[in-house]
Amino acid sequence: VFDPVNFIINNVKHKNLGVIDIGHGTTDAALFINGTIDDRRKDHIISTVATTAVYDALRKLIVAKFDSMGKRIKVTDEDLDQVIRSKEIIHLNKPIPVEEEIKAAVDEVAPIIVKAVLDAWGDEVYRLNAIYLTGGGAHIFDNAIRELLAEKGIDILVSLENPQFANVIGFYMVGALVQSKMIGETAAFEQYVIPVFGANAA
Repeated sequence: VFDPVNFIINNVKHKNLGVIDIGHGTTDAALFINGTIDDRRKDHIISTVATTAVYDALRKLIVAKFDSMGKRIKVTDEDLDQVIRSKEIIHLNKPIPVEEEIKAAVDEVAPIIVKAVLDAWGDEVYRLNAIYLTGGGAHIFDNAIRELLAEKGIDILVSLENPQFANVIGFYMVGALVQSKMIGETAAFEQYVIPVFGANAA
């Protein structure tokens, strides 16, 4: 977290963290033990199953729904972006609810992701204080992954605010920290922090 005096304050409450980053085409997972990334696992891409898998399943379910209604529909990725947000799809200017289809698609894919994460982490998962869920697909999988982990007695999932931007913010913070070592904390704060996060960033 940015602070004008200390520049960056370590506000991480837990030393042992897991991070699940669900993107469009891959799911990444990393462990931070005692505040340091566990580099024993060089490949943090633990699955090629991610948001696209939900889109593929959802597209088939929506087409099948319309077939059963005697109607035809073409569903693009852009349509699905809107469907995920609104829980409905527009057909001949009429909204058709597809919340059940979304849940079915997520419920089909989420167990694959959870299994891949737990297989990658093994017994290390029981040392964790928290598991952060981030990435562009986090909001799609949040409830399903939370429930699947809870079934295994793991109830430490934390959903990040604005998870789709968490990586960008993290990289920016690292860049600002690097700049602080080159030009000083005050200059870095004024040039790189205030314009983005405001003067009261903390």
